[in-house]
Amino acid sequence: MKTVSAKPLAIVLRGLPGSGKTRLAKQWHQQYASRFRAEDIICSIDDYFQRGTRYTFEADKLPVYQALCLVRFINGLKARRPIMICDNTNMQCWEYLPYQAAAEALGYDVRRVLVGDPSDQGQIQQCTSSNRHGLSKSIIVGYSDVFERDEDKPYSPWA
Repeated sequence: MKTVSAKPLAIVLRGLPGSGKTRLAKQWHQQYASRFRAEDIICSIDDYFQRGTRYTFEADKLPVYQALCLVRFINGLKARRPIMICDNTNMQCWEYLPYQAAAEALGYDVRRVLVGDPSDQGQIQQCTSSNRHGLSKSIIVGYSDVFERDEDKPYSPWA
């Protein structure tokens, strides 16, 4: 992804679990901001569910972790990091709007990136085999069914 502006860049990733969002976020971190720690650039709710090497989802903690992730993202924006990345599924548009609004308010260029096509059967199969959370195909299909579309075109990190 090329930057076309002197402004810092905020990237808001969207996509099914296993679509390649984290892979892409790590690539962009290395390309644009490797002098910073990844956790200072990439903000992911998944980080809060990580217990050592084990991922443990706790639905009752999701609202708190969503708020903490947004605060971490805003703190990175306020620190004027050259790039900030929101690495969440952002299944519904309301989920990414606070990230986008904060970045715009703080003078960042904002790019939303839809990673893969959530309605594509090949993508669903890829996500089923690639997601690090052990989600079954039926759960991935359920996520695909509720994924809210916007005008973003799918981008493939696997190409």
